[in-house]
Amino acid sequence: MKDVKDMKVVKVVKVVKVVKVVKVVKVVKVVKVVKVVKVVKVVKVVKVVKVVKVVKVVKVVKVVKVVKVVKVVKVVKDMKDMKDKGYISTLLLIT
Repeated sequence: MKDVKDMKVVKVVKVVKVVKVVKVVKVVKVVKVVKVVKVVKVVKVVKVVKVVKVVKVVKVVKVVKVVKVVKVVKVVKDMKDMKDKGYISTLLLIT
């Protein structure tokens, strides 16, 4: 008779375990909601902002080219001033 009572107790324990599994399924649904919250954070927009900074660097390179052209113009003006003042002989000696 003791063996029969033990078997009945084991069956009741198995039913309790099934109830716990149902609760775990509900927790899995909550985990999916947490993943959606991570997608809401906009990480891709931060990468686009870095590209905008690179565009600013390209503009600085263009300014450097303009500065080089300005320096050449100043040299041409100095050559004309030297010719006007009569320093052509000194320029020939330097070159």
